[in-house]
Parts: sequence; C-alpha cells; structure tokens
Amino acid sequence: MNNPIFESYEISSLQQDIMERQDMIDRFNQTGQLDRNDAISKIKKLRITDKEILQVTAVNLAASSTPFEQCSNEQLINELHMQKTILEGKLTEKLKGI
Repeated sequence: MNNPIFESYEISSLQQDIMERQDMIDRFNQTGQLDRNDAISKIKKLRITDKEILQVTAVNLAASSTPFEQCSNEQLINELHMQKTILEGKLTEKLKGI
C-alpha cells in the first residue's frame, strides 16, 4: 500500500531536483556562467542518494573518470542534463501511478 504523504514528498523532491538542474543548465546556456561548486555539490548528492543515478554513473565511470574539479563546465552541464533526464523519467512514472 502506498503512503500518499510519502508519494507526495517524492514527487515534490523530484520536481525540485529537476528545476534546480534546469535552472543551472538554462543559466549556463544563456550567460555561460556556472556555479561550479553548486553544480558539483548537486551532482555528488544525487549520485549518493539516487539508485538509478548511481547505476548509470557506475557504467559511465567504467569508461572514463575525471575528477569534478578538472571537468569543464560543459562536462558538468552534461552530467546535470543526464541526471535531469533520469529524474524526469522517474517523475513521469510516479505521476502515472497517481
């Protein structure tokens, strides 16, 4: 049995994570500016807390691994975009279940 309060929290959390990443991507695309520390923090946090992100990241890291501090802004934006896409898929599945 699903807990509606927990489901509502998960949906809200997914929406917030998606918006945060989209805002960073949009800001970078419009101005070329990126708060690297914030981007790295968000990427790392989601890699730790989200099972699907962790699985995709593990596959990607097997092919290539560059420390975040050495990544270009474009690489960080690509990682944020990848995370956003996964989160959007999860949100779509959650919303179908309502």
